[in-house]
Amino acid sequence: MVGDSLTANASWNEIFPKVQIANRGIDGDTTDNILLRMDTILSVSPKKALIMVGINDIRRGASLDSVFQNYREIVKRLQQAGVTVIIQSTLECSKDVCGDRVYQVRDLNKQLKDFAKRNNIVFLDINADLSSPSDGLLSNYSSDGFHLLASGYVKWSEKIRPYVTAN
Repeated sequence: MVGDSLTANASWNEIFPKVQIANRGIDGDTTDNILLRMDTILSVSPKKALIMVGINDIRRGASLDSVFQNYREIVKRLQQAGVTVIIQSTLECSKDVCGDRVYQVRDLNKQLKDFAKRNNIVFLDINADLSSPSDGLLSNYSSDGFHLLASGYVKWSEKIRPYVTAN
């Protein structure tokens, strides 16, 4: 599992007790940070990598072009190491908290979805169950408009379960 605090805050080994999972989520991480620590991600010789990152880039004002370019480089490096990549949509923020940035997240996700399709990579829309078009991340899944409550992690884990548990 590769990402930021959203990934770091989940107890993936408890959610999927029969699967060996290395949680490579770090609080505050950006796509730049992940590129700098690819060696630690690859050091566990992963078979699969489920990636969700980008919200911190957007919160800090990074251009969507730079975020998308970094994302492509992350995917490239993982694939070069023989890792099966699964791209998860960048989790939307609550429109009440992040305003128009929710639209930037949606634009990034559209680019990621198109990229995944062109490159025969699985893309999982995590937002489909956690967000609404008018509000972004729904308040019943988040206490602060960015991070998930347990109910949000349940929805997320249901979405990725077939990909995590498959050989």
